[in-house]
Amino acid sequence: MSARIEVTGSNDLADSLRDGLRRLGHVMVDSGEVDALVAVHDSPTPGLAIEDYTDEMFGDCWELPIRSTVERFNAGRTRGARRFVVVTSSAGMSGSQVDAPVAMAAEALRAMVKSVARQWGPEGRTVNAIAVDPELMGAEPSTISIAPRALGGPGTAQWDIAPLVAFCCSDDSHHLTGSTLMADGGSWMP
Repeated sequence: MSARIEVTGSNDLADSLRDGLRRLGHVMVDSGEVDALVAVHDSPTPGLAIEDYTDEMFGDCWELPIRSTVERFNAGRTRGARRFVVVTSSAGMSGSQVDAPVAMAAEALRAMVKSVARQWGPEGRTVNAIAVDPELMGAEPSTISIAPRALGGPGTAQWDIAPLVAFCCSDDSHHLTGSTLMADGGSWMP
């Protein structure tokens, strides 16, 4: 059964998800009623050490993604969404040699998912996170401090996570909430 899904975010991953979800038969919407909202972490990754960040850069990389996800979730709830998904980097779980504010934002989004899931669960709404390979979020492979992918190969840019997102947006996932699903090829294994 197809769902009306809004995918927010303006990076390549968000565009790829929209295309993949369309191929799976879902309808992409940006206004009106929606069944599910997918917020793709949209933080710039300048490749800098924390001491090289200006206050403005820090705000763009850390504060803005959190604030915009809260706004997107609230708007989605008003529009009837029952399923909410945050797609973010797995670098938040291990840290990163550079771009600490980006890793901090990823971890803050995962924490927010848990809190919102508890608040909205009694309404029958689910809220989950999908943590992808940091390369999909624009990080350089050499800056990631976690192990090589267990699956090896060409990297997650070649993998299509749309089916996993579609599952989280479907009624089949009604029992899954407050969770982080790892889709980074086995770089981080909680």
